[in-house]
Amino acid sequence: MRRIRKLIAPLALLGSAGAMAGRWLRRIRREAEARAAALRRRDRILEAVGTGAERLLRHPNSHRLNDFLALVGEAADVCRVYIFENHWIGPGELAATQRYEWAAPGIPPQIQDPQLRGASYTASGMTRWKSVLSAGGAILGNVDTFPESEQPLLKSQGIRSLVVLPIFLGKEWWGFIGFDETRYERDWSKAEIDALKISAGLVAAVIARTRADERIRELDRERAERQAARAEERRSRFLAEASRVFAATLEPGEILERLARLVVPELADWSIVDVVEADFLRRAAVAHGDPAAAPLAAVVRRSAPPRDETNPIVRTVQDGSARILQRVNADVLADLAAVARAGQGRETVDADLGAIGPRSAMIIPLRVRGRVVGALTLLARPSQSYRRGDLPLAEELAERASLALENARLYAEARRAARVRDEMLAIVSHDLRNPLHTIALSAGLLEAITPQDADTAHQQLEIVKRSVQRADRLIDDLLDVARLEAGTLSVECGPVASVEVAREALELHRGQAEEEGERLIAALPERLPEVWADRDRLLQVFSNLLGNAIKFTPRGGRIELGAEAADRNVRFWVRDTGPGIPPDELPHVFDPFWQAKRQRGGAGLGLAIARGIVEAHGGRIHVESDPGAGTTVWFTIPTVQSHRAEAAHASRRRLDAA
Repeated sequence: MRRIRKLIAPLALLGSAGAMAGRWLRRIRREAEARAAALRRRDRILEAVGTGAERLLRHPNSHRLNDFLALVGEAADVCRVYIFENHWIGPGELAATQRYEWAAPGIPPQIQDPQLRGASYTASGMTRWKSVLSAGGAILGNVDTFPESEQPLLKSQGIRSLVVLPIFLGKEWWGFIGFDETRYERDWSKAEIDALKISAGLVAAVIARTRADERIRELDRERAERQAARAEERRSRFLAEASRVFAATLEPGEILERLARLVVPELADWSIVDVVEADFLRRAAVAHGDPAAAPLAAVVRRSAPPRDETNPIVRTVQDGSARILQRVNADVLADLAAVARAGQGRETVDADLGAIGPRSAMIIPLRVRGRVVGALTLLARPSQSYRRGDLPLAEELAERASLALENARLYAEARRAARVRDEMLAIVSHDLRNPLHTIALSAGLLEAITPQDADTAHQQLEIVKRSVQRADRLIDDLLDVARLEAGTLSVECGPVASVEVAREALELHRGQAEEEGERLIAALPERLPEVWADRDRLLQVFSNLLGNAIKFTPRGGRIELGAEAADRNVRFWVRDTGPGIPPDELPHVFDPFWQAKRQRGGAGLGLAIARGIVEAHGGRIHVESDPGAGTTVWFTIPTVQSHRAEAAHASRRRLDAA
């Protein structure tokens, strides 16, 4: 039996070794299979990286990175692939935000997780990641083996194993790319890691290219903005200069000549202005930038504008639409048939105009009060072609020229109206005054020879004399208004005693007030500063204001004339207890010939003249009224002292300027 055991013992030992060998072989086979699987994954990863590289480098766009992550994620057989970008959130505080992500079917994406947006490495417990990745290292392995400070964030996303690789743009650590496994723990082979590093490098290349492209686009935008700003500055300067040039004249012909010269050479090589006269076009101005072309410009100026309704210049005048033509010849610029009829020789003029050569052209309508009155034709340089973007500036210039023409028209009408007014005033002041004086003299003679007891005759003669006086005052008022409008109202100023002139005005109107059953009251202090005024004109202001107050104050009412010192002026007022002026009528009381609804006769000139006289003295006038409670008109006149101080100050300014 013992011998049998001795024989069996080696066999038992041999069986144990065989089992160990079997296990060893199986382990080797598994490792080989794992290496083979890892190599296959590596190959798939490399193939995916190659495919993605071809797509990304052909169309470098960061928006395509999600497609690339899908390719690599499927090839690496992982659950999630993502890219984080670094950024600073405070002094020395670096954070990362997830920018791109791919998640396998059934795996919840994490890109909207607030924890992953602006997460600080330090606050998230990922300080090790910051130091390792910034040094070019990798974070990889099973999460259970990671430091405890890192596990809560990773396990909250269901991650069991991962690989995280840095992304560098040059020497700058830009961020990282990560590969998550949420199904099981996983060993990552060196072959897989090397392949994944290639994908990280490709991502870095795409991001760098995208960043460079964005920088180029940004520079292009900045350059375009600078060019647009310079163009707008040139445009503004050009239009401002155009406004200045147009404002310097009110002659329509000169405005058109200036328009033609303005656009050369800023907008055109040639400019032609045609205007409508008697349903036809007349050539009003021609300009060219080259002095040597003056003879040719004279030919263009003498040539008859086109009349054919198919001609683009004529069509622009007819429909009011701006046009751009890329090829303009001589037959567009002139009516060659009319040239031949005039005996100028069509062939000669055609040849002369042909020297201009085919050009690109813009034709812009000129409008006055909404009606097309002409056209501005711009011819480009031979090497230049007009585009739609050139129209706005040309149209703006044409609009300003049209406004200048409208101003010139209004000025001409105003001059005609002024001539009519002056002629009328000449008639009023001479042809009407002479008969009035004759009537006044005749009434005086009749009164002298009429018996004293002929009361009726004397009353009628008194009526005639008063009517003559009213007509004479009306003529004076009309002349004063005309002088005010023409700016020729003269005031001869000197020191005037304020209280005395006010009392004089009051006494001059006391009789008129008593006839109307009204009381005149003086609210005047003992003394006031002298005013710098024309005494007669000042009395005229008092007369107009007191006359209005007497006219509108009912019998038994009261009229007050007062004065007081007010800063560097003396303030006068006339206050009545009349019916007042409605608020809607107050803004019009100083308008010439305006009459209130309550007006009782008169031409409506008194307050307008009063304002003109007060303002000619450097004062102010104002009306205050409360319907049913009366009206107050007050005005100011500078004192002698303030006038002299202002004159001395003006003299010093002139000396300083000299």
